[in-house]
Order: sequence, then C-alpha cells, then structure tokens
Amino acid sequence: MALGKIMWVFITALVYGAGLVANAQNGDPFLEKSRAEHVIIVSIDGLRPSLYLDPVQARNMPTLKELRTSGSFATRVAPPYPSLTYVGHADISTGSRPVKHGVAFGNNMHPINDPDRGAWYASDLRVPAIWDRVAEAGLTVATLSWPTTAGSTNIHWNFPEFWSSPHGGEITQVRRFATPALLAMADRIYRRRWHDHLSAADRRDAMLARLAAELIRQHKPKLLMIHFVEPDKVQHRHGPASSQTRAAFARADELVKRLQEAVEQAGIAERTAWIIVGDHGFADVEFMIAPNVLLAEHGFLTVENGRISDWKAVVVNSGGSAGVYLKNPADRRTARSVRALLQAHSEDESGEVYFRFIEREQLNELGAAPGAAFYLEGEPGYMFSGAISGRFLRRSSLRGQHGYLPSRLAMKTGFIASGAGIRKQVVIDDMELIDVAPTAAALLGVSMPFADGRVLREILQ
Repeated sequence: MALGKIMWVFITALVYGAGLVANAQNGDPFLEKSRAEHVIIVSIDGLRPSLYLDPVQARNMPTLKELRTSGSFATRVAPPYPSLTYVGHADISTGSRPVKHGVAFGNNMHPINDPDRGAWYASDLRVPAIWDRVAEAGLTVATLSWPTTAGSTNIHWNFPEFWSSPHGGEITQVRRFATPALLAMADRIYRRRWHDHLSAADRRDAMLARLAAELIRQHKPKLLMIHFVEPDKVQHRHGPASSQTRAAFARADELVKRLQEAVEQAGIAERTAWIIVGDHGFADVEFMIAPNVLLAEHGFLTVENGRISDWKAVVVNSGGSAGVYLKNPADRRTARSVRALLQAHSEDESGEVYFRFIEREQLNELGAAPGAAFYLEGEPGYMFSGAISGRFLRRSSLRGQHGYLPSRLAMKTGFIASGAGIRKQVVIDDMELIDVAPTAAALLGVSMPFADGRVLREILQ
C-alpha cells in the first residue's frame, strides 16, 4: 500500500473516531423521535436563495414559494469547497466534509490516472450515507439520478447518475446498476425507450419525476431522493440571470408539483416531510484561465497525443477554482517553482488580478481538497480551464460558473423544509449542506453519528 493511501486511512480513522465522540446521537430522546413517516429530498442543481426569497423571482416558482410559506427556510446555505455538484451532493448525503467523505473533485476521481470517471459509486464515499442509516433502521429508500449511489446494496429503488466516458456509455451503465424493479418500471412506462430522454436535461428531469411519482404511488418509500440537473446546465450556458434560466427553474418547480400530486394520490401527504435543497450557487463569468498550459510549457507536465503522460505538478480544474497537486507531495522545490510561475501570471500588466492563492491551512479549515498543495481562486468574472494547450487566458465558452469559495455570496445555495414534523416560518440565516442529512435523518428518527453537520433542531417540531 502506498504511503499516501496509508496516511489517508490513518487520518480517516482518526476523523471517524472524533466524529463518533463529537457527533454521537444515539440516546438523545429528541433525535430518537420520528416526526415524519416519509421524507422526500429534492435537489435542484444550482438553486439560489433569491429564487424563493425575492418576491418577483418567487412568482416563477409557485410550488417552492408555497413550501417556503408553509414551512421553514434558509436565507444562505454554504456549499463545500470547491462548490461543485458531486462534492456538494456528497456533503448532502453524508453530512460530512470532503476530507472525511472523500469526494474532493468534480468530474473525475483522479486527474491523471482516471480523469473521466465521476464519483458515481456508493463505494466512493468513505463514510455511511443517509440511505445506509435509513436502510439499517429497516426503512425503504429510493434514489433517482442522485450522485454517488451506483452499486449501493442499501437502496431499494435506484436509478443512478452516470455520463458517457471510456468507462462505458451512460445507458449501458444505468442499465447495469439500476435496480431491476425500477428499471422494469421505466421500461414499462416508456416502452423500453426511456434512454431517449437522457440526452436533453429537461426531458431527463421530467422522466425522473415521472418515475419518482410512480414509485411514490406504488411503493411509498420512506426516503426518496431525486436530483434535477437542468437548471445547472442552463445557467452554465446562458448565465444565472437569463430568461432561459428562469424557464428552467419554472420547469423544475412544476416537477416538484407533480411529486406533490403523487404524494396526495398515495394518501401520505400529511405524513410526508419535504426538503428542497441546492448544491451550489452561480456567478457570471467572462474569461477562462488555463494554468496547465504554463505547466506544460515549463516542463511540469508532459503531453503526448493531447493527453498528460507524465507530471511533476498538475492543476485540477474546479470551475471557479483549481487545485494544484504534486506527484510527490513532499517535493517542496517543485511546489515553490510552480507557485512562483503561477504568481507571475496571476495578473495582467495593468494590475488586474485573475486569481489568488488559497493556502493549505485554509483548505484544512474548510475540510477541503485533501492532497492539494494549494488552490487557486478565480476573481469575479474569471474561471479555470483544464486545457493543456492553447492560450493561458481566453474568452469563456460559458456564461455562468460555480466552484468558488463558499464564503462568496453568489455561491450560497438554498434550503426549504416543509410538511410533517417541520415548524412554520422559522428562518435560518446561515447553515451548511452538511446539515441536511442529520436533519432529514432526525425526521425519520434515525441518527447520523459520523456527521460533521448539525440537526436543525429549530425547525423540527
């Protein structure tokens, strides 16, 4: 076993032990009480608080507005760092920070060895997820397009999230890992052509909502988790303030309404708690920075046939931020050289700054990016690119981006809780995504002993 792996296991064991002492919930009468028979968690990718807080914007999302009015909500929810979809969903699922749950990047597990594999599998999580704890309590679980669930033996109905890569086509991977009963349901509803709906985000979300509604009506799972992706894709392409983005969120709101109707038809509305949550916010961008172009030009990266074949240092793109990793973490000379090179290109001749440095000490405080030497944080209007050729600075092909520090107001995401066991009109000014799993579990009378987050007791009856 490599030294780095040994250290990871050792550190993880220490963190686990600390979590058990600090966060043990067993024996707390408040948390042993079940407040809801069913909990539905809807993740709307890229949900921003203004969409339900601002009176004008809230008109576009009447379902969320009603849930906010009848329940409790947060004005700001901090994502992890970097504020990415898979990192954020791992936070939501486990109640733990990246240093503990192990999902530290966006769309790859390793920037060199495996740059195309996402954290698709439940085994990628290094701590138990809420579905594990709920299933252990004897309750049923359903997940639809929820990241990092493939292969879980504790999910009764699972339609996992993949994208096509050298590891396999999306349809092939979904068919391989979806639970047979749910796959059979999709085949029946869509006459074995459900995969036609995967290519367009709006149709994908609608298909998933229809499957979820059928699951609710037929099986009434105790915990249901569903991930809607269209608002994220539209904000990347058109920007967070665009008319296209407003339309995408309106469609997501309508899908939540369809789930509500299914709950009514199943006769469980009075016993169901709803949690609507985002995974990150969004910021406008104009320029892209490609640090690996510099690293390749100065011999820190070896590029062959358009791919990295060897490296001493590499910059891993996280959208609004980027992590600097060393092949030999103890190679301080390379670290200093790379830092000096990047520092020399961190601003233009007029003094306009492109990015700043996030030191390892701050990353430790955030529980973020284990293994990174340091991070680069894009200034407003700037994002990063993983490109290894071309210009260092270029116009962005995207209009919106995330991945920045959770302290940035634009990165704050949303949270609404309503229904069974939820108090009305409690306003939470600040919370974190790691608070979702402990709170959802508490609604079902289940504990999350490894969680870093807290139970939002103030919103529970």
